[in-house]
Amino acid sequence: MNKLEIVKFYYQGARSELIARLQIRDNVLLLYLGAMGTLFGIAIGTAISMNVLLVIPFIALGASIIVSQHNIIIGTIATYCADEMQESLDELAPKDCPVQWELSASLHEYHRKSISLRSWGHFILILIPALAALAMNWRHAIFSPFPEGIMWWFGALCTILSGWIIAITHLWRARLYDKRNWVDSKLMRDK
Repeated sequence: MNKLEIVKFYYQGARSELIARLQIRDNVLLLYLGAMGTLFGIAIGTAISMNVLLVIPFIALGASIIVSQHNIIIGTIATYCADEMQESLDELAPKDCPVQWELSASLHEYHRKSISLRSWGHFILILIPALAALAMNWRHAIFSPFPEGIMWWFGALCTILSGWIIAITHLWRARLYDKRNWVDSKLMRDK
């Protein structure tokens, strides 16, 4: 294999992994929302106790960990493509090639909004069902002995941890993008 084939192989592999992780992250959110709809439907629409909702904060913590882990890897792979692969791509690509997406002025203008909107979406989709489940079972925080009272307080802790994980991931991605060596598309065209 020559250098061009190796660089192309690594870049395509990284882009394929990035796309797969995007799909997995979105599927985890979809699965989580389906589970939330099912649990709320069972608790509200049947004679089953609202206590079943106390499991939601635990599921929310698991979903926030998995979603955030994929989000971090997605950012890392994009940084690999933009920063570590760029020098090799510059050597091998014709001078009139367009700027890769990870370094483009288009992404640079949108990246802060993109990160913020995604993080707000994660907060809303993951935390609101957990907070609603805790609110609907508020009496267990004060009046219930074991196991409901303990489950409520552990659920509250899980909900706080979920929010913290999402916030930390947001800050990490924002810092990662801020450190990127963005390329002005106009400068690239004038090369």
